[in-house]
Amino acid sequence: MQVMSLLESPTGNLTNLSTSVAPLAGTNAAPIAEDISLRLDLTNPILEVQLMGTDADGDALTYVLHSTPEGGGYYDAFVEPESGRLFASLRDDGQDRISIAYRVTDGMRFSNIAYVRIAIEQIDSGGLGLSAAEPETYGRFKIEFFDDTALPPSIDLSANFPPVGSQGRQNSCVGWAVGHALKSFQERIEEGWEFGLTTVFSPAWIYNQINEGGNQGSQIYDALDLIVNKGAATWWTMPYDPADYLSQPTNAATKEARQYKAKNWGCTGWLNAGESEGSHYTFFCCMVANSPSGRIISMASSRT
Repeated sequence: MQVMSLLESPTGNLTNLSTSVAPLAGTNAAPIAEDISLRLDLTNPILEVQLMGTDADGDALTYVLHSTPEGGGYYDAFVEPESGRLFASLRDDGQDRISIAYRVTDGMRFSNIAYVRIAIEQIDSGGLGLSAAEPETYGRFKIEFFDDTALPPSIDLSANFPPVGSQGRQNSCVGWAVGHALKSFQERIEEGWEFGLTTVFSPAWIYNQINEGGNQGSQIYDALDLIVNKGAATWWTMPYDPADYLSQPTNAATKEARQYKAKNWGCTGWLNAGESEGSHYTFFCCMVANSPSGRIISMASSRT
């Protein structure tokens, strides 16, 4: 039997959107779904798991998400019905354990409820990865000015930033700051979309192209140049792997990135935190959106 579209009713029966199918008691064994246990950190906030189901009759199985698409420690969860691959975005909201339920069906009967149980581990992040530059280097960059003279003394923009992730032991903080944070923020403001696999931008797209082949620090201005010249790819087309700082973008990632180029970038100024030898300078770099308004909508800082 081929089931084109499935819904799970509160009683656990299978309903085709166009035809109801009654279980054939005594002639068809219910399939079995298996529990899955994982230990993960949040270095990669995108979860992909192969679910497991068996059927004594050898019937083809369809996988169904039993949990809600959003819950404690995760959001944007969905299951590919035929392949049984579970996808979800993980977030750091204080949960040390995450549980996502699923079932399988053979088109006539549902299985037991099974769970993907995830234990969240703490991360030893090591270094960060921002390379310092001399003040004279930043002094050569174009200065951008805000049109508005009356800026608020403070503002909270966190609601429009993607969930916090972790770079692990890779020195890719520039890729995270400019790609994952700033670019995702900018496109959310312009497009109004929700964050998910295809709307959060990849740190790997940036870092793997500017690290000169080593797990070492990089510069914010190199990352911004890359977004202006080549654009930015999402996590979906170039996933982040903390163990891989060498892989270069695929043709699909490169093609997608061209849609998300920035118009230009510049600096808004710098601050000197001290007058003694070894003073720290914080430089504020801004990215200008490639939109009709052309307004400056995001900023990053580099300290040396």
